[in-house]
Amino acid sequence: MTQVLFVHQNFPGQFGPIVGALRAAGGFRLAAIGRRLHAPQGFSYYPYTLEPVATSGSSVVDTLTQRAAAAEAVAEQGRRLKQDGFNPDVILVHAGWGEGLFLRDLFPQARIVCYCEYYYGRTGSDLTFDPEFFLASDDVLHRLRGANALSLATMDDADICVAPTAWQKSTFPTEFASKIAVLHEGIDIDAFVTMEPRPMRFAQTGIEITPGSPVVTYVARTLEPYRGFHTFMRALPALLAQEPEVQVLIIGKVRGGYGPSPPDGRTWRQVFSEELEGRLDPARIHFLGWASREVYANCLRLSRVHAYLTYPFVLSWSLLEAMAAGCAIVASDTAPVREVLQDRETARLVDFFQPVDWAGQIRELLHATEQRQQLGMAARLAVIEQGLTRKACAARWLELIRSLAGRT
Repeated sequence: MTQVLFVHQNFPGQFGPIVGALRAAGGFRLAAIGRRLHAPQGFSYYPYTLEPVATSGSSVVDTLTQRAAAAEAVAEQGRRLKQDGFNPDVILVHAGWGEGLFLRDLFPQARIVCYCEYYYGRTGSDLTFDPEFFLASDDVLHRLRGANALSLATMDDADICVAPTAWQKSTFPTEFASKIAVLHEGIDIDAFVTMEPRPMRFAQTGIEITPGSPVVTYVARTLEPYRGFHTFMRALPALLAQEPEVQVLIIGKVRGGYGPSPPDGRTWRQVFSEELEGRLDPARIHFLGWASREVYANCLRLSRVHAYLTYPFVLSWSLLEAMAAGCAIVASDTAPVREVLQDRETARLVDFFQPVDWAGQIRELLHATEQRQQLGMAARLAVIEQGLTRKACAARWLELIRSLAGRT
């Protein structure tokens, strides 16, 4: 029986679909190391904890210290794993956070697959993309260079590296290009179309959204500039003024995220709500927070137009899921969006920084029934044709893991 170890601080994270594929295939014994304290059924799960590091006054030093501590904590759990008789044939580890730094020392015979999500560049990517929230200070660059160094060390130890999109692969140094395969985790394309949309009622305002209503949706893990929350919010005054029946559903956490928080302790939702105070109809903008999977899926089914914005950064699962749901999508004309969507063929692509254009494109699609249907069907078909379905990706992951374990 092939033994497979997963290492991911937020396990299962991106490895969830791969875990499901291995379980369905059978013939695999699975274990995982992560920071979450749950114990997945059928798993040998080894959670680790990190003690707060003593702050040095340098974010660079503190980041490296925290990631080195993660590497040591994972190594400690790896030794426990060996003592319990688990010797992995294949290890899947995320390149970030330093967790994979000592895995080769512990398991010299294992074949290591390194998941390469993103490499922070000095120019031409997220750090310098948005002049309003310019991030590339010396301190930020130094901190991210240190984080990159630990990622590269993990990649160097790996037998193969995997990036979910070609653009994300391209962010890594060219010296590693031949070692990185492009392989996504895959999207469940049926989860969003097997049920009819259900009405949503908001007791506080008495508003009920019924199937067929003019609904605009926006989804992000966190409501922040990295996912264009500021541009979307700034597009709403014109959109709501011109479309008095439109309801807006917004899903996402208000704290955390990929980028920095506002320096004054507010959330980005508070910042932009206050900026636009008096210009928005709050009764028609519904912030749903971190919604359940069921609520999220129903929002996509209700959606007449779905907005997706991102810096040049990691591609969100939510975009691919909106495509799978057959949504008519208005998306930012940024990488890696252009890798999966084509303007006027599968979506409307809009300049990230132009709220007026966003309002106009959304408004146009709200009234263009035939175009919406064509774009939605084409977007769903694109997920299938690009091999991004869970079934297609699972087959490729199984082939990879079996070949590494010598089971082909």
